[in-house]
Amino acid sequence: MLRSIPSSEQQGGRLRSPATSISEIPLTDADIIHLVIRMRTAQKEYFRTRDRTFLDVARKLEREVDAALERRKEGPKAFLL
Repeated sequence: MLRSIPSSEQQGGRLRSPATSISEIPLTDADIIHLVIRMRTAQKEYFRTRDRTFLDVARKLEREVDAALERRKEGPKAFLL
């Protein structure tokens, strides 16, 4: 089941970025997929409207996707002394 991720909200026709970052929450594959879908939606809206707000949201989400993938690549750090 997909856990709830703070999502951007529609406000006056514009996306508002989430108040909290998910950079420290371990994400499942489904969470990462959901994050990528949100990022691509913001990118498409930017190219459709050229509204800077969508670009800012897309860039923030891209950083979150990159961070999630980097954490996934590093793997668990259990049993480190």
